Amino acid sequence: SALLNELLTLFSQHEGIERGAPVITSDQIGDGRSVFVVDDNEVNRMVASEMLRRIGFEPLAFESARVAIEEAKRRAVSILLMDC
Repeated sequence: SALLNELLTLFSQHEGIERGAPVITSDQIGDGRSVFVVDDNEVNRMVASEMLRRIGFEPLAFESARVAIEEAKRRAVSILLMDC
């Protein structure tokens, strides 16, 4: 998917990782990792959440960063996606 490709590209830009080399493999996707999706636009939250669900993640959507941060204090989160 486009989202997965973008995430892999982003994470592969860190020092010591060859650009374009997968950071996570397809067998690691869907292991129950939680993803917080934070966006004030409901449609964006819905689309991002569905895309993440399709590749095996368990998204939790939030309208505000404040609420997402409070929730992050109570539960572990693997990835936080937030609009600017």
